[in-house]
Formats: sequence, C-alpha cells, structure tokens
Amino acid sequence: NTGPACAVAISGAPFMPTLAALVAPENGWETSAIQALTQPGFFPTLHALNLASNALTGADCERIAAHEAWSNLHSLSLQKNPMGDACPVALAKMPAQLEHLVLAHSEMTDEGFEVLITGESTQKLRRLEVGWNALTFKSADALVEAPCSQTLESLSLEGNTLEDAGVARLLQVAFPALRSLELGWTALQDDSAALLA
Repeated sequence: NTGPACAVAISGAPFMPTLAALVAPENGWETSAIQALTQPGFFPTLHALNLASNALTGADCERIAAHEAWSNLHSLSLQKNPMGDACPVALAKMPAQLEHLVLAHSEMTDEGFEVLITGESTQKLRRLEVGWNALTFKSADALVEAPCSQTLESLSLEGNTLEDAGVARLLQVAFPALRSLELGWTALQDDSAALLA
C-alpha cells in the first residue's frame, strides 16, 4: 500500500507525458491521488488506467471522467470502489471512446447503467465487466437496445439479480460480436435451462 503520495510522485515523474498505461490497484488512493493525476494536461498519452480496489468515490470518478487529456483512453478499470451511480453517469459523458470498461463491485444500479450504455463514450465497447452490482432485468432491457450491443465481444453480468426475465431478454438479441458471456449468480431458477437450450 503506497498511498496517495505515490500518485503525486508518478504525476511528477519525467515519463509522465508519454506514459501509455497506469496500473495501480489496491494502493489506498483516494481524492488527493485523483487530484494529482488529473491536473490539466497530465498523462496526455494514457491509453489504459486501472485503479481497482482503491478508495475512490463517485466524485473521484467524476473527476476522472472530466479529465480532457484522457481523450485517448481505451481501457478503464475501476472495480471494487464504492462509487455508486455518479460514476457511470459521469463516464457516459467522458471525452473518450472506451473499448474495455470494468465497473464490477462499484455499487451501480439500473439507473446508472442505463445512462452509461447510452453515452457517447461506450458506443464501441468490446469488453464490459459489471458484475456484482445492483442490476436487474431493467439493465438487460437497456443493454440490448444500446449501440454497444453490436460491438461487445465479452460481457460479464455475474452476481446481478437479472433473474429469468433479464436473461431471456439478453438471449433474444444477436450480439453479433459476442464471444464470452458470464451469467453466474444471477438468480436464475431451476427451470432456467430452457432459456439456454
């Protein structure tokens, strides 16, 4: 655990202007770390950011999403941070075209998810991991209508209470690019095998 001081140090490093990926899970980073990373013009070449399992809030995610220098960001992992719906709502407006997004264990509900997948930043998603949130069949309904349903190659919804209605809705759509689907622990009933037959 290196704490926020590490983020401050990285932000001042000579390689900062050309860094393509920053992977820093489980560092105890919080608001002061995010403030250091998102100073105007910082990390202009960043393509991938992984801040999983830190102490980020919804406001921290909003700051990340608003950082204009990250227009080239394609991969974002923020799982296991208690951010709530403020995060997906902010990411929907992020000035980037995300291809890989991980928001598992982030306290997201249907409301936040529906905004997220209709946003400009997520229209070309290839990998989406949103397991272990508070998503229901309503999120499944929104997903099948979203632009990213045509580009998704990998989708993880495990640990959400989709139930039969949500899974049935997902299985009604072609998802032409989909190669991997995770549906464990989604409250399917014993007779749900018929949905997958």
